[in-house]
Amino acid sequence: MRRKTIFAGLIVLSAFSLSYSQSKHWQNNERELHYKEDKGDFLLVNGKYRFNRALYGDNRASRVEAGDLPEFALYLPGMGGNLQFVIQKGNSIKKLIQADKIETRYRPGSMLYEIKDPVLGNGTLKLTVLAQAKEEGLVLKMETVNIDSSTKIYAVYGGASGTTFSRNGDIGADPESGFYLLPEYCLNNQFQALKNQFQLNYLNKKKETQMVNGNFSNVPFLQMTDAETLENLPAFTQNKIDKSPIVYASYSSQKQPIYIQISKGKSTKNFSDEELKNIFNEAEKSRLTLTTRIQLKTPDADLNNFGANLAVAADGIWESPTFLHGAVAWRMRLNAWRGAYTADALSWHDRAKEHFESYANSQVLKPDFAPVEMDTMRHLARHEEKMGTSVFSSGYISRNPNDNTKPHHYDMNLVFFDQMFSHFNYTGDKEFLKKMWPTMVRHMDWEKRNFKRGDLYDAYAAIWASDALQYSGGKVTHTSAYNYRANREMAKLAKIIGENPQPYEQEAESILKAMKNQLWIKDKGYFAEYKDALGNQIVHDKPGIWSIYHVSDAFILNEFEDYQNLQYINNHTPKIPVTVKGEKDKNYYTLSTTNWQPYDWSINNVALAENLQTALAYWQAGRTEDAYQLWKGNLVESMYYGISPGNFEQLSHYDAFRGELYRDFADPIGVASRTLTEGLFGVYPNLLENKISIKPGFPKDWNSAELKLPDWEYQFTRTSKKTEYLFKSKYQNSISLEMQVPVNYSNIKSVKVNGKNVGWKIKPNSILQPFVQFETPKGKDFKIEINYSGEELKNEQTDYINYISENLQLNFDSKKKIKEVYDPQRLIKIRNGNQFNLVQEERKGTFFVQVEENKTTWWQPVNIDIRFPLETKWVNKKIQIQSKSSNPINGKLTVNGLNKTFTIQKNQNTSIEIPSNYLSKGTNSIELDYNGIKQNIEITDWDIENQGQFNNISLASKYNEKVTEIFNQKYLSPTNR
Repeated sequence: MRRKTIFAGLIVLSAFSLSYSQSKHWQNNERELHYKEDKGDFLLVNGKYRFNRALYGDNRASRVEAGDLPEFALYLPGMGGNLQFVIQKGNSIKKLIQADKIETRYRPGSMLYEIKDPVLGNGTLKLTVLAQAKEEGLVLKMETVNIDSSTKIYAVYGGASGTTFSRNGDIGADPESGFYLLPEYCLNNQFQALKNQFQLNYLNKKKETQMVNGNFSNVPFLQMTDAETLENLPAFTQNKIDKSPIVYASYSSQKQPIYIQISKGKSTKNFSDEELKNIFNEAEKSRLTLTTRIQLKTPDADLNNFGANLAVAADGIWESPTFLHGAVAWRMRLNAWRGAYTADALSWHDRAKEHFESYANSQVLKPDFAPVEMDTMRHLARHEEKMGTSVFSSGYISRNPNDNTKPHHYDMNLVFFDQMFSHFNYTGDKEFLKKMWPTMVRHMDWEKRNFKRGDLYDAYAAIWASDALQYSGGKVTHTSAYNYRANREMAKLAKIIGENPQPYEQEAESILKAMKNQLWIKDKGYFAEYKDALGNQIVHDKPGIWSIYHVSDAFILNEFEDYQNLQYINNHTPKIPVTVKGEKDKNYYTLSTTNWQPYDWSINNVALAENLQTALAYWQAGRTEDAYQLWKGNLVESMYYGISPGNFEQLSHYDAFRGELYRDFADPIGVASRTLTEGLFGVYPNLLENKISIKPGFPKDWNSAELKLPDWEYQFTRTSKKTEYLFKSKYQNSISLEMQVPVNYSNIKSVKVNGKNVGWKIKPNSILQPFVQFETPKGKDFKIEINYSGEELKNEQTDYINYISENLQLNFDSKKKIKEVYDPQRLIKIRNGNQFNLVQEERKGTFFVQVEENKTTWWQPVNIDIRFPLETKWVNKKIQIQSKSSNPINGKLTVNGLNKTFTIQKNQNTSIEIPSNYLSKGTNSIELDYNGIKQNIEITDWDIENQGQFNNISLASKYNEKVTEIFNQKYLSPTNR
């Protein structure tokens, strides 16, 4: 009987192999190193890009475009003109960007250039460019060092086209040429020049008059010529103007620096040379104030500019009263995604509060209930964007601050309130908590009213990666995890301000129980992506990485479960090597977000924020080495190997859908902030209880690290058998520290806080290595010393390949004794001491062994890849069989009625020819029966003449409807978003 309703779920979960999952545009094309670290700068010699590094000034939409080459543009917003240089000596004349040697440095917040060329003689031309501190514009310092007195340097400005571009002129979306100084961009440009000052009038895209003003020091007057001459430089100084006017200043070698300022608006005065110098100095002072806000020192030189770089990027996405979706592309207001996490992580609590308060004013208050109205113009794929309907009812947060009248097709509430819960932990601000309580209550009611499905939650465009995700009323892991944390936090906060915590405690408990019962795949050890609401109610067992890391971020699982859940990424998520020509391979890699098809936007991307939050999840689970390797590889790929130095890209060079995309995008900035403070340094404030949890996440080969923030200072040093932590709190109230520190020796002699012994214990379920736990007395300055004795604990192998029918033997250090075994996935059939006979099926999984050394115990994970002992290839109409077994193999091959016997000695190979009349064009199934093992393989060959028989394979268990019937039905239920 024909079904009356169709459940069109997420149909993109088929996995595909790593070899076919990545972008064709980068495969087999060796990548060149772009920038490298040098004395805290990003350094490049003779680059090729223009306008690939944005400089931000005064927290407005304007920016300066700089790049590898010394040519600059203003975006005001809209193209506000181009500043470039031409050099001349006698009859030799060229653009500065064509100089023989250009050394470029990105020093977070500024670009510096040292240029050499025969036209300059034996000297050097130095340029430093900054965004102005008080105006929307640029300021540049030019220094001439030992340049020939006969050399002329022309500073040229023009080309204010007013163009706004599709993505504000960002990389990967808009062409670099949009910022060139082209004749057509100079049409309708009207200059007024007086001495060393100019004013330019031009039209924006609405044909409204805009103004730019500029001043050049050390020059008595400005000259004008036509932009056409930039392509015919011998005519440049003839000063003939046609339709494309540009202005320039002419310089020779100078003893004093030259300063140029160009800014938005009408000039109010003609600046003196000293005043132009002051504008530059103010901009540099503002830059230094910002970049010294976060001071990071590590043994890794690539990271020591990370703090300054992060501060600049985080400041770039702030425009009062809220954080923005991006600093360049998508520079718009949205109440989420993850950008606003940067505020509290980097001690900008005033900005966080302003952000939350302004969006609290955007919460819809009425009606309390409303009908569901699906959007028929979009085939019922989402809710009608109309106020007063179910989604856009009481509790919904609109996209614009201080305005609750605009619907928008996302559930950004979940992420927004998750950030607010963190804000209360970071600040302990109980008065603000009381003020926000009604706002939070309305949100909780709204979320349940719209998205609760039984005891779990549907997902309606609730995370950054959600654009193409559809769950159609299903029970979804990542949104259920968000709601679990929300209810748990609400219960905690309710107790603090005297509200009733019970409804939230009960809801959190119900969510947790349902997630474990319905979405946790026990024999595989990880959460499913979601469970279908209708049809066969399939549990989709190939989650995206967001389903893994959001569970970690909600602290839902115990230590064993958390380790297993993250192991899904190690086992099943495609890993892409990150390498560049000429650099030592450091085993860096990046992850795609899923292994799903089709490869489309938001379904399978390579995104920096997603990788960084996965690294954070590894840190949260105590998997420090995994966390650091993923984190460092992705930061280097974005900041050094990518087009824009110091960038926090949205998508990576390795993304097949778009390639490298956008600069200083809010999501990676917000997550990067958390990875620095909560991940690498392991600091989790809970100021509502005047406590800070610290779980250091430093790699094992680091012996020092230091981080200074406005809220606190933290220093770590390690010497032989002694680890020391200095922590200085700048919070108003005294706090205690809850420490959880990895142990690298077999015995702890003492734990001291400010010279006094404190009680400690080894964490019972420590995994990978022991962790010592203790709490300090309250205070503000802490000196923590952990003294060890005994031998250094050796790292044990964690990853094993095991061939079916052969025992696994764990050869741990002889000093370690196996005490217990925990096998949650039922991988072990028989154990005999340190030998294990495992299940005879091809799969990956994990079990744990508890080990003891010198009375210190912890759990060692054993990650198993169980494989068939025979590996096969189809080559030249023969099947080649390679034995990995340590035993001889006697077996039989069966395919479409053909039987052939074979014998293979241990670790040897053989070939078996299969006559084509036993095979069908395409894919054929073959059974290998040997040593009590049945192994099914497939060979695919489209050159075989089609002589075999075809068999129908039922797909009924995989789909909810016949493919031929899907579009003959109407999508009527569930009537949800």
